[in-house]
Amino acid sequence: MDSVTNQAELLASIARERARLEALVGGLSEGQLEDRSFGGDWSVRDVLAHTSAWERRIERALRTALGGTLPPWPEEGATLADVDRLNARDAKAGRERPLAEVLAESRASYEAIRALVASMSEEDLFGSERWAWSRGHAAAEFVRANTDEHYAEHAAEIEAWLGGDTSEI
Repeated sequence: MDSVTNQAELLASIARERARLEALVGGLSEGQLEDRSFGGDWSVRDVLAHTSAWERRIERALRTALGGTLPPWPEEGATLADVDRLNARDAKAGRERPLAEVLAESRASYEAIRALVASMSEEDLFGSERWAWSRGHAAAEFVRANTDEHYAEHAAEIEAWLGGDTSEI
C-alpha cells in the first residue's frame, strides 16, 4: 500500500479503497452477500460486519485518546493476541442482525471514522510520539490498518472469490 504523509492523502486513500469495496459489494446479490463459501465459513456480509467493528474500534480509541484518556486497544479486556477471537465474535454478531442493518452499519461506521479523521490535526494523525497508547506509531498507521488497508485486503478477497480463486481468501 502506498505511504501517505498527510491528512489529505490519508482521506483520499481511505475513500479510494472504500469505493473499490463498495463497488464490489454493490454488485452482489443478496445470495452472494450471504454465501458462506466466500472464505472458510464467512460470507461477504460477515466481512462487512467485521470491517465495521474494526472501524468502530479505531474510532473509539481515537476519541478516547483525543479526550485525554489512554484507550484500551483493541478494546477493553482484549489484546492483539485476541484478534481471531474478536473477528469470530464480530462475524457471528453480524449474522444475528438483518442484512439491511449490517449494510447500514457498514456505511455509518465508515462515515464516522472518515469524519473523525477529517477533524483531526496533522500532529494527531502523524505525530509518532503523540499518543502513549500507540507505542511510538502514528495514529494514521492504526487508521490505515482499520480502513484503507483493511478494505483493500477484503476487496482483493472478494475479487478473487468472484473470479473463482479462493486461494487468496
